[in-house]
Amino acid sequence: MNFEIDPEYVTEVSVTQTYYRHANKSMLTNEELIEVIKNPVSSSTYSTEDHPEFARLRDQLEQQGYIRCERNWSNGDRVLKSFSLNSVAFEPGEQFCCAAAMKFHLERAQR
Repeated sequence: MNFEIDPEYVTEVSVTQTYYRHANKSMLTNEELIEVIKNPVSSSTYSTEDHPEFARLRDQLEQQGYIRCERNWSNGDRVLKSFSLNSVAFEPGEQFCCAAAMKFHLERAQR
């Protein structure tokens, strides 16, 4: 089975999460309300994740039994049965990388 994905989606995207001060409280004290007005954001985190199209492909491969996804750490996915992605072969036991690493893997294999 050959799967195809546009190379522009074999990448990571930036993710910013913003946490707002006292967002989980339904009633604020006067002091908390002043704090929220002065500075509503308590913190922000910045990270990356697979492009949504690559994530959909990864989920599809998992649902169809081609890979086993490991969601507790990066690059823990393993190939369960043979397939190709953009004409690059993957065999059982091989690693199925995150999108950023996969971009390099596909480019190198296609040379």
